[in-house]
Amino acid sequence: MIIRKAAMKEFARVPFEKASINQIIQNAGISRGSFYTYFEDKQDLVSFLMEEINDELSEHCVRTLEENGGDYFAMMDGMLDHMLGMIDREWEWIEVARNVFNYQENLRGLGLETRLAEDFKSNSEKNLHQRIDSKMDHSLLREQDEEGRSTAITLGGIALLMALKRYYMSLEELEEVRRSYRRCLEVIKYGALRERPAS
Repeated sequence: MIIRKAAMKEFARVPFEKASINQIIQNAGISRGSFYTYFEDKQDLVSFLMEEINDELSEHCVRTLEENGGDYFAMMDGMLDHMLGMIDREWEWIEVARNVFNYQENLRGLGLETRLAEDFKSNSEKNLHQRIDSKMDHSLLREQDEEGRSTAITLGGIALLMALKRYYMSLEELEEVRRSYRRCLEVIKYGALRERPAS
């Protein structure tokens, strides 16, 4: 889609609050009316882009879980390289993510919440968690209830984001980032304590 390409260019070029629909329209070579046929505003457009990457991740997670018998941690072991491959195909994602998330953090720091943050939090993250949970082999986990499984999924996601940040923001060697990421997954998988205390 031509609007998508123009939007990626604009959202990567400037902070989100400075991104211009006029510039997107100009880059895409379309009329204003054509833009508003598909999107309400730039928040709607960036939500579409985030949903797109979320859908791709979701499909990959489901496929990988089906291939490995529902082992969540086997899936997560390959997620870092999968994400790096996605970003290599479209480098602009790094700048788009930085600009969008900085915008959200700035507003959150002022005590404000955006529709963009709400949409993404309530729909994308929930949908991804549900799809992963539906394909996981729950018998492999100590925590059998939905809250425990959701916590494991969330912690794995945080470890992945931290690894991506370390690689792209601090330019650490990839092998070191991989080693550290796998170590984080081990701690999540097995826990930090030698033995679980008696209740």
